Amino acid sequence: MSQHLDNLPIAQWISSGQNQNATHLIVVYDAGQRSYKPVYVKVGQNLEQKRREYETGSYTVLTDYTLS
Repeated sequence: MSQHLDNLPIAQWISSGQNQNATHLIVVYDAGQRSYKPVYVKVGQNLEQKRREYETGSYTVLTDYTLS
């Protein structure tokens, strides 16, 4: 299912990330699936390294949010 940028459930993703004790939420666009998805950075993971993982191929990192 394709999502429009204006209709992303950012608040839900933030809440979900907080419930998982994530430190950050990265919003990623997957061109192959034509959809946006949340990527959570957990305690002990590096935000910049996680961003780099999703800055290749069909993925584009749009933004990130600090959760803790």
